[in-house]
Amino acid sequence: MAARITEVSAGVLNFLAGVIQPAPPDVAEAAYAATDVLETLDGKRVRVVPVSYGDAERLARRRVMKEYKVATVIEVPYLAAASPAAEGAIPPDWVDQQVAWVEANIFDPLNETFVHAEDGLLLGSLTCWACEVTSVYDPIRLAEEKLLVSIVETSYRESVEG
Repeated sequence: MAARITEVSAGVLNFLAGVIQPAPPDVAEAAYAATDVLETLDGKRVRVVPVSYGDAERLARRRVMKEYKVATVIEVPYLAAASPAAEGAIPPDWVDQQVAWVEANIFDPLNETFVHAEDGLLLGSLTCWACEVTSVYDPIRLAEEKLLVSIVETSYRESVEG
């Protein structure tokens, strides 16, 4: 049986596979390494990796609230950079479009889903506790590698005996 944090990461990956537009061609098998990649037809790559886990609070003598944090790393290559004619800076409009895509396809769905039990919980018992874009994009990687990298972190909580 996989550790709970890896189950949470796989659950988030599978959830995103169902909402990302255009739909990714394949969903990778969940594993410890960051090889779980959803790749869209236009080259965007989405990885979900475990960040941390622990007891958030003790609810009773034998009941604790566990918290699991995962990071969704979005990599968007500037495909025009592959052309010999494309030199210099990446157009700001392209960056704005990618930031908007991350918000609409990653942040909004993660932030709005699994929040209330009546709407459904991740893996049947996990509530989304927080969702945050911790890096909109890395300007150095954007300039040097022509790669927009954005990171969205979410935390999920569940009450367990312990």
